[in-house]
Amino acid sequence: MQMAEAVASAQINNLLIEIGRSLLQYVSQIWPWSATGHEETRLRIEWLAADQSQDVAALAQLLTARGEIIDFGTFPTEYTSLHYVAVNFLLGALVRHQEATVRDAENLAREAEHDPEAGITLKEIAVRERGRLDELRRLASGA
Repeated sequence: MQMAEAVASAQINNLLIEIGRSLLQYVSQIWPWSATGHEETRLRIEWLAADQSQDVAALAQLLTARGEIIDFGTFPTEYTSLHYVAVNFLLGALVRHQEATVRDAENLAREAEHDPEAGITLKEIAVRERGRLDELRRLASGA
């Protein structure tokens, strides 16, 4: 494996951690409270997180095909203060975190243009992450 590919693999793994241990993933596991009339928002967030986990699988598959050992990381400890809060309270933070994920995914997709296999996967992931951001913004504007 060339040195450039090794760096790209490390960057791919970093993106896998960022997505796999995202606030969206965390929120889907803590079951935030939703007031009557806002259950749909919570369910939509859970769907977005489940959909996002498919991108983690795609990144893991890419790294496995390259013979890499995968580090799945851990959730940031700052997330632990978000237990037992209302889903509407979380929407602003979800949007901010997703904006950073989109930026990182799009940057990595551009960097991987020389690598057809990674480039295609990363571009597809960046597009899906942007779609999730758009949906989170829509949910936040209606909160």
